[in-house]
Amino acid sequence: MRLSLICTLALAFTAFAGFAQNLIPNGNFSSTTASFDTDLDYVCPANTEGDYCISVFGWNNKPDHTNPGTGNLLNVDGFSFWDLEHLVWGKSINGLDTGSTYELSYWLRNRNSSTQAILEVLVDSIAMDTAYCTQSGEWQKFSLTFTKGSGSTTRIEFVSLKNDDYGDFDMDDIFLKSVYPAGITTSPSTYPDTRLGPNPADESLWLWVEGSESELHDVQLFDQSGRVVKNVNDLVPGQPFDVSNLAAGLYIYRVFKQSELVTTQKVLIK
Repeated sequence: MRLSLICTLALAFTAFAGFAQNLIPNGNFSSTTASFDTDLDYVCPANTEGDYCISVFGWNNKPDHTNPGTGNLLNVDGFSFWDLEHLVWGKSINGLDTGSTYELSYWLRNRNSSTQAILEVLVDSIAMDTAYCTQSGEWQKFSLTFTKGSGSTTRIEFVSLKNDDYGDFDMDDIFLKSVYPAGITTSPSTYPDTRLGPNPADESLWLWVEGSESELHDVQLFDQSGRVVKNVNDLVPGQPFDVSNLAAGLYIYRVFKQSELVTTQKVLIK
């Protein structure tokens, strides 16, 4: 039974780390009709400068990054002008939290060794990075992090800086995820055995603090996207609180004592 529980928690931790929610709709181009902003013309196959196509296979009949042979990708035939910059992909994203940190990742693949993709990445019109794809015919991953500023939307754009007919490339899996705010990483307790239980939990959790029965604590629970889903204040050790309204999955929790962070740990809710 104990071994089974350990395996369950280990699998849950793996899932937590690897399968965060993508905050960009259709970032994997699974839908050929989902809209995004671009200076390119939609033509399939993309055989003329300034064309793009969403298809199962890209340049040299090579497949999608995540689901080879079945998934879609963005296939780009570069422009034929040197002195212009062109928007390849742009979209405004709703629902990001001001002050929170996010990670943006994406994959590029050159048509061949002479068609190097060079993309400038802009977040809310600010240049955050320039991606130089050096791989010849193979997928290459790029990523950056940014902190959400004010405003209800966040604008993300990829602009091609290789504006000649040698800038042909494929793009796939544009992925945006929340990065936990500073301090939201697991850490040992600064006091002996301060934790939430049971773990896994079902309908309720309770706080256990070694050698304490009356001191008040505050608890925060975060979901996999980094959002606070529950705040419990003035909690006495041994006092249960309800989590039956939370979806099954892995959560991060923080325990405070008199505004001092005591511990940050993980808990699985069934």
